[in-house]
Amino acid sequence: TSVERNVAMAAYIALRTGARCGESLSLSRAKSVGRRGGRSVRIDSTIVEDPVKGVFRQPFTKGKRARTLSVVMGDMESFRSHISWQDASYLSDAHGGTPLCCVDSSAFMRPSKVSAAFSDLRDDLGLPRDTSFHTLRHTHATWLLYQGMDVRTVMERLGHAKITTTLELYAHVLPGRDEQAAEAFAAAMRGDACEQ
Repeated sequence: TSVERNVAMAAYIALRTGARCGESLSLSRAKSVGRRGGRSVRIDSTIVEDPVKGVFRQPFTKGKRARTLSVVMGDMESFRSHISWQDASYLSDAHGGTPLCCVDSSAFMRPSKVSAAFSDLRDDLGLPRDTSFHTLRHTHATWLLYQGMDVRTVMERLGHAKITTTLELYAHVLPGRDEQAAEAFAAAMRGDACEQ
């Protein structure tokens, strides 16, 4: 169905960029396809659910940090393929401001419903029961750190306001920290340390 396909795309965005659920849902076609020659997405807002206001786009992210994130060309191809599918299936009046993940051209999807639908998708795929939509964000950060990416870059991709937030959440997955500390201390004791 269109809901399942859009939930899958929102999950794809979160896994590939580290975006929060509401951030993934706030991406418009114009902010997701074609930026920087087709190699980045712009995350500068989030979808919020409010009992009084309803569902709306908040013009800033949770961390108050707008960010332009590089993506690979395969991601852009996936976005374009999704847009082509939407246009051929159910959107006839889409434009640049149309949400990339939507069930009609003007309505934002509710983060709570997308998270619930992701749980159904998780079960269909046989993923562990403790896997949530937010797990995709953590997976993005963890894989970057395992690949040796520096903490500041991970912080910037996730949109954390402070590097201490990133360190508190992910310090335990930094590869080889203890071994590096032992080697650094041994080098200092041998006099290998740089003179200042």
